[in-house]
Amino acid sequence: MTFLHQLFELRKRGPERHDCTAPYDVIFRLPNRHPTVNQFLNSIIAHKDEWGKVHISPGSAYTTVWDLMGYHGKIDSLEYRWGEWVKNYDIFVEKYGNRKIKSATADGGWSLMDYTLLLEDDDMKYEEFGDIDIPADFEFSIKDGRSCIERMHEEKLLTTSEYNSVMTIIDGAEARKYESIKALNNG
Repeated sequence: MTFLHQLFELRKRGPERHDCTAPYDVIFRLPNRHPTVNQFLNSIIAHKDEWGKVHISPGSAYTTVWDLMGYHGKIDSLEYRWGEWVKNYDIFVEKYGNRKIKSATADGGWSLMDYTLLLEDDDMKYEEFGDIDIPADFEFSIKDGRSCIERMHEEKLLTTSEYNSVMTIIDGAEARKYESIKALNNG
């Protein structure tokens, strides 16, 4: 299932739960693969039929709403309801508004949608290869590939040996790609 916003689309990344909610990947549209937090907030608030929170991830180990539940530090969040910001919008925008988003996820359903934003480091570099923005698009592709293989294994379409072989190949491809990106960014 896919939900469309002006800046991005939500692609379901896991099964729907009993309360009709599900996890989603946030896929930013070309040409803006790494919008600012301000641009993202403007896209969210344009949908007056949603409510939830926008969370800022404290690091790459916490990229989903569920990951944040295991975090014991302070998490900056901004609540919205039906096209209005609940409180502290100015403080949130002053702190994060001009920062670029590296990746984002969502979780919810019907009218509730919570978002988790992983922000770019100020010195992060990207190399462009046609329409592919590295590393975000590559990370999504790897994540999608792993997810597909895991589902095939869960549904008994792959044996454990086949699953391990394919995951080893994906791990090797990922390592080679990151080495080439590292070489391009340092070169």
